[in-house]
Amino acid sequence: MAVLTCALLAAVYLCADAARDQKASLATAFARRATISGLASGAVACVGIAVLHADAPELFHGLTHRALPLVILSIVAGLTGPALLNKRRYIAARPAAALAVAAILWAWGAGQYPAMLVGSTTVGQAASHRGVLAACLIALAVGAVLLVPSLWLLYATFQRRVPTTSEARGD
Repeated sequence: MAVLTCALLAAVYLCADAARDQKASLATAFARRATISGLASGAVACVGIAVLHADAPELFHGLTHRALPLVILSIVAGLTGPALLNKRRYIAARPAAALAVAAILWAWGAGQYPAMLVGSTTVGQAASHRGVLAACLIALAVGAVLLVPSLWLLYATFQRRVPTTSEARGD
C-alpha cells in the first residue's frame, strides 16, 4: 500500500510539471500511471479491509464505524483525482490525491483510537509528561515558522516556468 500510494502521488505531481514544460505526451503517460496506481491502491485497500474483518476485528470495527467518514472522504478524493487527470486538470488533481492518501492514514489512526497498538498500549499510556509535550509543541512551532517560508520559496522557485531564449529576448 505504501509503495502504491507513493507511486500515485509521484505520478500525479509529475503530470503538472510535464504539462508546464509543454510535454503533453509525458503528462498523459504520468496521468495514466497515476490512474493505474490509484486503482491499485483502492483495490489493495478494499482487500485489506476484508482481511481486517478476519484478522483484526477491532480495527475493522473502528474503520467501519468511528473512522467511516474518513474512509468515505478517501474514496471520494481517490475517485476525484483520476477524473481531474482525465480532464487534464493536473494542478487540481494534486490536492485530491494528497487528500485521498492522508484521509486513509487518518482513518487508520481514528479506527485504532484509543489504542496505539490494538489490544495493548493506549494513547494515554504512550503519552509523555506535560512538560515534554509542551517543549515539543514549542519546538514544532518555532521550526514551522522557520521552515514553512523556506519551503514555500523553494517550491515557488522550482515551479516557476523558465522563459525560453526567444521569450527572454522579446522575440
